[in-house]
Amino acid sequence: MDQIDRILSEIERIKAEVLEIKKITVLTFAEKEVYDCMKKGMSRRKIAEALFKSEDTVKVQVRSIKRKLELNN
Repeated sequence: MDQIDRILSEIERIKAEVLEIKKITVLTFAEKEVYDCMKKGMSRRKIAEALFKSEDTVKVQVRSIKRKLELNN
């Protein structure tokens, strides 16, 4: 029974990863750059500085990323 539970758990983990990959593919190249910075915990200001963008541009891209990936916060 433990082996079956482990297999089912692994299947669920893989399904979740595939879903995340599918979501990420809808992002533009610029959004992917911002998303990578977000995953590192960078603030919008730091992202803007690192990517040579205005904070307003980053703000719009963050909003778009959250909408596309269905993130709430």
